Amino acid sequence: MALRKQCDFAHYPSLTYEILAHMMKHGFLDAVINFNFDELLDQAIEAEVGAGRYIRIVRDGDFNRELRIDQADQKRFDRPLYIKPHGTVSDPASLRFTREAYFAIPPDTTRLLKSLICGTPADKYLDSGLKNTGSKGLPVCILVLGHALESFEFNKLFLRWNPENSMYVTKLKQDSKKISKVLQNANIKSIVIDNNDINNSGKNGLQEFMEDLWKIIAIKAKPPEGIDVRGIQRHKLISGLFRPTDETRLMRAEKSNSSKKKLARLNYFKDRFLVESMLSIAKARGFVNLGELNRGRAGHYFTCLREAWEEMKPGKLRESSPIDTIDTYLKGLGMVRRDPSRRSYWHESLSNSPGRKALTESEFRGSTRATLLEACTALLSKNRKVKILNLSKNRKDKKLNESMYILAADTLDAMFDGADVEVVPGHLADFQFDFSSVRPVHSFAHLRSETSNLVKGEYDVLVCVAESGEWLLYNNEIVKDGKALKSVGVIVADPTHCVALKKAGMKVMQLPWHQHNRHMTISLNVRPDTFEATMAIYFERRHRSSRISPVVLENESDLKSVMQDLAEYWLKAERHMSGLSDEIILPPDQVEKELVRILNELKASTCISCNSPPPNLPPPL
Repeated sequence: MALRKQCDFAHYPSLTYEILAHMMKHGFLDAVINFNFDELLDQAIEAEVGAGRYIRIVRDGDFNRELRIDQADQKRFDRPLYIKPHGTVSDPASLRFTREAYFAIPPDTTRLLKSLICGTPADKYLDSGLKNTGSKGLPVCILVLGHALESFEFNKLFLRWNPENSMYVTKLKQDSKKISKVLQNANIKSIVIDNNDINNSGKNGLQEFMEDLWKIIAIKAKPPEGIDVRGIQRHKLISGLFRPTDETRLMRAEKSNSSKKKLARLNYFKDRFLVESMLSIAKARGFVNLGELNRGRAGHYFTCLREAWEEMKPGKLRESSPIDTIDTYLKGLGMVRRDPSRRSYWHESLSNSPGRKALTESEFRGSTRATLLEACTALLSKNRKVKILNLSKNRKDKKLNESMYILAADTLDAMFDGADVEVVPGHLADFQFDFSSVRPVHSFAHLRSETSNLVKGEYDVLVCVAESGEWLLYNNEIVKDGKALKSVGVIVADPTHCVALKKAGMKVMQLPWHQHNRHMTISLNVRPDTFEATMAIYFERRHRSSRISPVVLENESDLKSVMQDLAEYWLKAERHMSGLSDEIILPPDQVEKELVRILNELKASTCISCNSPPPNLPPPL
């Protein structure tokens, strides 16, 4: 019970943990081993990676049902691992805090730790049962944060350490003279970090180290094609804006009877909901769907807000802290309800453009960003408002807060400039009824890499079904000097970039977003009387969902299946643009004929920009 009181923190964003969770989500960490009892890192990973998208191992047997091989790379597991060898505070029976208990770590957990340290491939690990793993394996890079290899039971695992592997151990400056015997190994490097509690930037030495580490990773991960990875601006903003002003009074997971603490929890959840909603609006280019908002961070904190308010007994505190509906809060952020069902909202910047579904860059930079940030700031509680507006009279606080408003504006820019979706890896079972063989995409960087491979391939025609098709304009393999290099056809729901796409020489069709939910990019070789799809990237997205699960399709039968979807959408778009009913009744034997017609017309209409002679078109059907 005493340990629970000491470790039962909640809702305390640490930049170090935020960056670790970010690295796990985007595929830069295969496993995190946490020896702490508290669950601050657990909360960061749950919020960033998402339930079911990683494997949490606390007790022996937690992973026997969960570990699966990645079909694209059988040397890796299909999801990142989060392992707590000493247990976790929410499961008292799992806790191990005596010397005897440390050495009593269950055999399956010990074997998994050894396998990770030795670089045992996932397929070999799953085939080996409880046998000892060999010391020779895949190259491994281990980063040790915090305990500087002073955990004796963990050090025992390095008896099988492969000297070809890399290990970096962070040590606080004050402890730099304390060197574990393991650190005497020439292949294990010690990194000394300054452990000032708070410096002028509001971060401690470990947080600064993690920021620098992320900068290196982002540079290394960016190959010549320019495949950027999502930045950490939102994590810096959240950890700075919601850092505790008094670390001796961290917010607890357990409920409190103190009126002051109840009000602090209420204000925290309200402010967090508002900030997360603001970021969601910027990310979605001025659009919000309540279903999607509820599924994300904003929905989580609004639920916490309602629960915290319900805990208050009727009285002055409750009367002075009223909770509004989501509709009221969104309107306070400048959002306008655009459908009778109250499910979708657009920012007021779009109120005079009913046919558009997204803000342009100039609109966002010009007024929307400032309007959105000012509206959110006006709704924040006093504590957060002081931080973001630098209103504190305390000199130390002013140094901490002086760049918070600028950071908030930069974060909104980053959210707007980045993709409006998050990649959530799908399980093979999710696609078994649609396709026979798929390769799930694990992260946004992975999606960009696969897209780069597709557009660099040998093909005649590229066809895309997308939200707005904006990404086509900025890919150097598709458009150069303002002109498409090959024949490109695109079906869009949002006409914002139609003029630019047509100017680049692409064939542009329109189909309202509520009439389709399947997005695809397909490369094809086209002949006068036939065609061959070579590769496709496919995902479903309903109501501008912020979560997608893309897959790569290369199997012949799967490509035929997705081409049937393309044929139906293209015919619907043709009818929609002609003012006809979008109902399509097409006999199976007509599908391929219609596709040949569509693709040949597409190639003929766009061949001027790609400097290739028009093909001989088949006679009309």
